[in-house]
Amino acid sequence: STSPPSASDLPDLEVEEEDSADESVVTSLASGPPSTRSDARPKLELEQLIGGRIMAVVGGVIVILAGLFFAKLAYDNGWIGGIPAIVRALLLAGFGAGLLVVGEFVHRRFGKAAAIGPFLAGLGILYVDAWVSGTILGLFDPLGALVAMGLVTIVGILVTARSGSVAIGITSIAAGAFAPYFAGGDGGPAGLGLYLTGLLVVAFVAASARPRPFLRIRVPAFAILLFTAIPWMILSIDKGDITVLLIIGSGWWLLVHAQALHTSMRGVASKWNAGLGFASTAVFAIAIPLAVRAAGGGGGAWNTLEGWIPLGLAALSMVTVFQVGTGFDAIRPAEDRSPLRRRERAVDLMSLVLWVETAVLLFVAAGLLLEGPAIPVAWCGLGLAAAYLAHRIRSRGVAVCSLLIALLGQFAATVVVFMNAGNRNVDPWFAGSGWQWTPVSEQWLALMA
Repeated sequence: STSPPSASDLPDLEVEEEDSADESVVTSLASGPPSTRSDARPKLELEQLIGGRIMAVVGGVIVILAGLFFAKLAYDNGWIGGIPAIVRALLLAGFGAGLLVVGEFVHRRFGKAAAIGPFLAGLGILYVDAWVSGTILGLFDPLGALVAMGLVTIVGILVTARSGSVAIGITSIAAGAFAPYFAGGDGGPAGLGLYLTGLLVVAFVAASARPRPFLRIRVPAFAILLFTAIPWMILSIDKGDITVLLIIGSGWWLLVHAQALHTSMRGVASKWNAGLGFASTAVFAIAIPLAVRAAGGGGGAWNTLEGWIPLGLAALSMVTVFQVGTGFDAIRPAEDRSPLRRRERAVDLMSLVLWVETAVLLFVAAGLLLEGPAIPVAWCGLGLAAAYLAHRIRSRGVAVCSLLIALLGQFAATVVVFMNAGNRNVDPWFAGSGWQWTPVSEQWLALMA
């Protein structure tokens, strides 16, 4: 028999609600009546948060702003006019590195909370140095300035691993994500997309390799990178770089799901894993292909890449459910299954997410790959297939989904028929769209009568 893992082996990140409820009951029974010390603990934690971490962050920001003010004052008064540009850049970099050394000393002597300020100030000075060296001093071209700021982001990730500070990690990712817009230049949509993808890889690989503290940084990093990627997506569609956009977007989807599955297999952060999976599917597997089709950048019907992307990801999701997840067990009724442990519940929830994504992506793929009456026919067929599956595994949830899909298919058929009826001699406003069906089949009208 295998012995259960000790408490030190499990990441202290997130515990399921049921487990936390049981633990709180056991703790309350074992500890007896509440004491004055336990009542004062929330107040003490709030005081530590405000007086320690928040003030440390504020102090770091003040140091950065003071450095910028002094640099501007020195430049306006000609105090540093005789110093070569390379020397100025090295002096500023040395000042930032010195603050990092101070932060390491404070971290060893006084703890993590006290070191946040010097660490943030040092990283901020290094970011400013990389930006000034390219845009003001002219030592780098825009690409060189971007590479320099990217290297500072890597330093920030290393400092995060050393200090365990979530604030430093989020700040480093945010600064790296906004760096392309400060560096300037025109590297093209492909270069910007690859740079942001590199930051996402760094954040998610760090979350898998070292859950504490990077697992807490994962969701803010995804949100920040997604926000900064919106101009890149719009620019890619505007310039016609559809293939690059779809391929990089699919890569983001794969990376997010791979990391979410890996974390679920550890039995932690199950709800966040599900949320990231749904968010990446909504953006990269649904919204981007639909935006490409709406912009008319990919052509029409079955020979378009934006239509095959959702279909391919749907197939990959289904394969993953059976190879890594729990297969049909994820959508079976709870009463037909044995109780699950925390790790098994996390994997089971991610498997359910993959099943839902499979159904939605098949629905979207049918709408993008097919035309005319084939769209409602495919949707109704998908609903019938889901109904058959619900009957076999006795799942009410799948039955409800099958009914919704079938109703959407019937509604689409109704739209096709009524929008085309009576317009045989006049081109309707939807001419050329996937909804057009000419000539109108009288059988559909007879079935609906």
